[in-house]
Amino acid sequence: FRSPANPGATTERTATDFPVDSAGQPVSAGVKANLANYLATLREVNFQVFVADPTYTAITVAYTAVGETGTIPSVVQAEINATLGSYLSPANWGATDEDPQAWVASSKVRFLDIARVIGSVPGVAYVSSLTLNGGTADVTLTGTGAVLPQANATISGTVT
Repeated sequence: FRSPANPGATTERTATDFPVDSAGQPVSAGVKANLANYLATLREVNFQVFVADPTYTAITVAYTAVGETGTIPSVVQAEINATLGSYLSPANWGATDEDPQAWVASSKVRFLDIARVIGSVPGVAYVSSLTLNGGTADVTLTGTGAVLPQANATISGTVT
C-alpha cells in the first residue's frame, strides 16, 4: 500500500482510497473527509488510512475510418465519437462487461484497443489511420494511486 506522503514506497499497514462520483470525477472535500473518518473507525490498530484524488491523464484520439457501403459517414462518425467517449470516460474506465461495479486497474490506454473500439462500431469497414496522443503507441496513465483517462477526451475523426 502507498501513503500520499511517500507515494513511491510501499508502506505496511497503509491503505489509500481514491473515491470518485458516478461521472468518474473526484468527490468533494466533505465527502472525502467523511469517508476518511468512517474508514478510520474500521481500521485495525496501527493502520493508516488515507483518502486522495485519483490522477487523470489527457487522451487525444485522431482517426480516419472507411464506412461500409450504404452507410452515412456523418452518422458512423458520430457513433464512433460517442463510443470512444464512453470507452475513455473515467466513469467507465476499468469496468468489466461481466460486472460494471467491478474495477480492474488498467494503467494503459492501448493503441490497438482504440482501433478495436472504432472497428467494432456498426458501419465501420476499417480504420485507415489512427493516432493516440499524437503517436501510434500505448499511452501510460501516470501518477499515484488510481489513474484514469481525463474526462472529455479529445476525439477527432473522419469517416469516408
